[in-house]
Amino acid sequence: MDMGQTPASPDGLKPEKRTPVTEFIARAVAIAGILWHLYALCFTATAPSILRPWHVMFILFLGFLIGPKPGKTRGTRAIVWILDAVFIAGVFASTIFIVFMDQQGFVMRAALFHNDTDIIFSIITTIFVLEMTRRMLGWPLVILALLSIAYAYFGDIIPPPFKIFSYDIDAIFGQLYGTGDGLFGMMVGICSTYILPFIFLGAIMDMCGTGNYFVRVASFFAGRSRGGPGKVAVISSALFGTISGAGAANVVATGTFTIPLMKRTGYEPRFACAVEAVASIGGQITPPVMASAAFLAADLMGIPYGQLITYAIIPAVLYYVSLYITLDLEAGRLKMKPSPAEDLGSGSELLKNVYLLIPLFIIIYELVIMNHSPLRAAVFAIIGGLVISQVNSGTRLAPLAYLRRVGQAFYNAAKILTPIGAAFICASIVVAMLNLTGLGIKFSSLILSAAKGHLVFALFLTMVITILLGMGLPVAASYVVAASVCAPSLVQLGIPLVAAHMFILHFASLSGITPPVALCAYAAAGIGEEKPLPVAVTACRIGLCAFFVPYAFALGPSLLLLNGFGSAMLAIIPALAGAIAVVMCVIGWIIYPIPWYLRMTLLFGGLCMLYVGLVSDLVGFAVMAVSLAAHFLLARHTNGFLL
Repeated sequence: MDMGQTPASPDGLKPEKRTPVTEFIARAVAIAGILWHLYALCFTATAPSILRPWHVMFILFLGFLIGPKPGKTRGTRAIVWILDAVFIAGVFASTIFIVFMDQQGFVMRAALFHNDTDIIFSIITTIFVLEMTRRMLGWPLVILALLSIAYAYFGDIIPPPFKIFSYDIDAIFGQLYGTGDGLFGMMVGICSTYILPFIFLGAIMDMCGTGNYFVRVASFFAGRSRGGPGKVAVISSALFGTISGAGAANVVATGTFTIPLMKRTGYEPRFACAVEAVASIGGQITPPVMASAAFLAADLMGIPYGQLITYAIIPAVLYYVSLYITLDLEAGRLKMKPSPAEDLGSGSELLKNVYLLIPLFIIIYELVIMNHSPLRAAVFAIIGGLVISQVNSGTRLAPLAYLRRVGQAFYNAAKILTPIGAAFICASIVVAMLNLTGLGIKFSSLILSAAKGHLVFALFLTMVITILLGMGLPVAASYVVAASVCAPSLVQLGIPLVAAHMFILHFASLSGITPPVALCAYAAAGIGEEKPLPVAVTACRIGLCAFFVPYAFALGPSLLLLNGFGSAMLAIIPALAGAIAVVMCVIGWIIYPIPWYLRMTLLFGGLCMLYVGLVSDLVGFAVMAVSLAAHFLLARHTNGFLL
């Protein structure tokens, strides 16, 4: 994967053509900024009131240097550059004011009041954050932030039940200018402390060849079976997702190899693109490095991140097992052959290069076994990646060339971090206004009222809200907004806190394939040269089981290991069987085509087994067994030709 590739913004703005001077400054800022973050996080006890303002400044300055610029004429673009320079100067002055000139006063005022200087700097920073987010991610998140501010200001003229006592400008922008909420709040802290080190780790692992190694491993183990290229897509995306935690990054990293290979071996182009999209978004829920929102989830739940990833293991297994079987049945239906021998690789080569997985093993050891912080795990894994990049003969370089490559990794990480950081800062505005106005509590009470005590209906409403938010927002933003308004109501209805947040996190990730806005499906369609909407629809069909898995662990928390390992093992067997039954329904083929009425009974049986409980499991097993027996008897009687 070219982790340094800068995509066009959602507004259609092309990546900025930078002059050599601008390029040099951008690279210098990227290297200096990431090094300072690592130093501040690892070697000094840097206070949030210092770290977070510098992080906001770093993200906005990078966006100013490398982000797209609006305007078609030279004069218009010159005006944009001047305005950007003015805003950057204002944000820089704000940061200097906070960190060096009035650090103690800033911390004290955050809990009491804000002076005129705070309000002016808050307005300048907020405007520039909104504009940078618009350029990087489009209008949806910006509109949501503006609506949240407007609600706080005009809330007294809105009819009940949403009517509130409105707030003045000082109260609104004072709320945004503190380390508790807003521009320097918890979400910015998560981005600076966890997201930045792991994005840099991903760039280092890409530099040392770990990403390519994942594809070779998948080809060796899955390529020899029918429909091998599709299974390679599933396995390689799952493996790559353990270091990237981003669906779009997975699509670009593995899809450029797997989509053409699937098309060449007989998969329909639309189906090939859909497979890659579904496989790639699974990386966002796959330990040890999940989506950036997972760090937020751990923080909101008040649990260590290493504990969170243990909760995610069984849902991730259910997700990928169902997808793998989907590919196997589809390959059988289409009578596909294994991958070409030249694409398989050799076991001796894989064993010789197994050291490329050292950074991944370090993360697992630090997070799961030692229960250390994600920051410590990322730093040790970065050191491991830097070492093995010089051990790997394919990436070994002379000292000067090696330093250039490491510098490029810094720059690549910064370009990936910039839109993510902009999303985190802009989403912080929404969260701050939700807390200021109490809108999250109002939404939660409305969900409770609408559900009328029906847990499944409350889960359904939460799913709809999360997916709708995810159509226009990044995973982290859609998760934190949905969690703010929906998680409390689910907890009040009896769902454990962990299950409620994991339910929302899963559907925030699945929004990457749900039409009409499905970013992962669109990225895969671009690689496969297909129309995006049909790819998204097909992705939802083959990933149907993934939409039921969150209900399974929300209603049966033993699948999250909340009730111990033994209880989880008893629950996962029927859950796997249920997932297989749903897949059979979706594909409509086992050895022979399955008639529609038996597909419906398989779906019913699968859903019963996904609902954790002895009675539902027994009913599901019975329905599935009868359906399969009837299918094979009918297929044998008609020689396999069923209408």
